[in-house]
Amino acid sequence: MFGRPRVIELPIRHYEAILNGIDAFHMGNPGLIAPLRRGIEMAKNKPEVAIGHLVMHVAEAVRSAEFYEKLGLRIVEKAPQFSLVELRGGTHILFLAEKKARKSLPASRKEDFDLMISGVSRDDLKIYWEHLKKRGLSPRLIERKKFHGHYVFQIDDPDGNIISIYTSHSIGRV
Repeated sequence: MFGRPRVIELPIRHYEAILNGIDAFHMGNPGLIAPLRRGIEMAKNKPEVAIGHLVMHVAEAVRSAEFYEKLGLRIVEKAPQFSLVELRGGTHILFLAEKKARKSLPASRKEDFDLMISGVSRDDLKIYWEHLKKRGLSPRLIERKKFHGHYVFQIDDPDGNIISIYTSHSIGRV
């Protein structure tokens, strides 16, 4: 899509075979393999439910849909009072236009949340960050230190919500 490395998804048993080979090569050093094994266990035990729709009250539904499209979401419907975008995995964000400007709302009413790219490395996040700059957006700098194992940067949406963009921690399709 924008120069991102392709990810090839393998059946879980292939990941386990690869890890067993790596484990044997490193003479059973659990520190190297344990995080990957945890990821495989998580992939085997996928959640039974997913978020279907999130609702965000915004000043302008069309402007919000177009902004999130630049982040890589797909526009499903775009209208002045109601717009809908789709994330990877099928979750939808419903933008409902309201008369009161969002920037005047107290912080407790802001709808900050985070998004996750499919890449896992700082380089993957940098490619995505550069992609956003080329689309005319203003992402903040990528933080130097990892946050709970993720690389991250933030960007403000048109209504003043702070959107954190993280690298992935998922193994296999969730």
